[in-house]
Amino acid sequence: MKQIFSITMNWNCWWAVLTATLLLVACGQEEDSCEAMPEETDVAMTLQVNTATFVPGKDALITYPDGLVGTQHVSTVYLLIFEGTGPEAVYTGYAMNVGWKEYFKEGLPIHSDEMTYHLQYNFTRDYPYTLLGVGFEEGGDLARNFPGEMTKGTTLGEMTTTLTDASDVEELHHSEIFVGQLEYVHNKGNGPKKIELYRRVAGVMGSFKGVPHIVSVGGKTVNELRLALYAPQNTALPLLKRRQSPYFEDFIYSPTTAADGHVISRITIPDNVKMEDVFTTGAYVLPMAAPADRKNYTLKVELVHLEQEKPEVLKSIRVKLGQGDELDHGSTGGGTGIIDTESAYRFPLIANHFYGMGTEKAPIDLKGHGEEITIYVDPSWKEDNDLHLTE
Repeated sequence: MKQIFSITMNWNCWWAVLTATLLLVACGQEEDSCEAMPEETDVAMTLQVNTATFVPGKDALITYPDGLVGTQHVSTVYLLIFEGTGPEAVYTGYAMNVGWKEYFKEGLPIHSDEMTYHLQYNFTRDYPYTLLGVGFEEGGDLARNFPGEMTKGTTLGEMTTTLTDASDVEELHHSEIFVGQLEYVHNKGNGPKKIELYRRVAGVMGSFKGVPHIVSVGGKTVNELRLALYAPQNTALPLLKRRQSPYFEDFIYSPTTAADGHVISRITIPDNVKMEDVFTTGAYVLPMAAPADRKNYTLKVELVHLEQEKPEVLKSIRVKLGQGDELDHGSTGGGTGIIDTESAYRFPLIANHFYGMGTEKAPIDLKGHGEEITIYVDPSWKEDNDLHLTE
């Protein structure tokens, strides 16, 4: 049974749309099989990233200019078929690369565009299925052996994708992953149906000025500015979104084996640095739970002295949530009953959330900040920002 997908990629303000029209053709290779085939059915599938509006507080540093046009980074999109619905749906072993990159021979689109894809799969009439869409940036699927790592018979709730080389933190920092699903009953479709494809990574970025050339303690020079986590970042991801509240479970504890796996982004500070110079750096991060140890903080900005490639942290500035941020679980520890007076410093890294410290136009002035920096979290990741990823 041949089916045709018309796929549209529409990225506007950090959101993606893939529109697909599924046309079921009645005949197989033999004319005798025509009567047994279901009639034609149209199903339109749209894959998109959340575009809910983020309204920052009066002290927020993140602002979105009018007329902002988002850009997209995905080059490879797969469609996987599961029998059944919900977390118990079973993978059929059928995964299709829709050929997004191959379709646009003159170059990948950076904004909205569309293509037509031809699918062959024998859906059973009136039987429930789940269609799963997964998108990667260039090489992200190869770094995870996707979809080869997906095992036939695995349930949707058990589906994960894991970095093949657990020490390859650069791949983690540069790779976006998008996932969405659609419950589909063959011949039961009445009008268009949509798959909403959400980012399954978080983004962390900071813009800073007032970076000192010399830190008074020891008189050592600052060679590098780093964004660092309290622990090595994770290398595995559940494809299906898991519970996020009141207890955060939408992550897989899978720490990288890299020696500096807690560092998610770094930028070199030149010897002739000026106080007005602005430095911006950022990275993608797989979802991560808040630290359980009350002595730890989720995120830090570090000023580092490098001597023969051996880093020495001269100053560490902890990062906290803005007042009233919904990620702050409060003094009761998120329902645990344990008093946590510094809960704003311990927050999870949630998929499709953007964690920003200042902007290039309004950078954080390190000269004017002592032991802490306030972070603002955008739960819709609307801002068009490529995170200034360092190679």
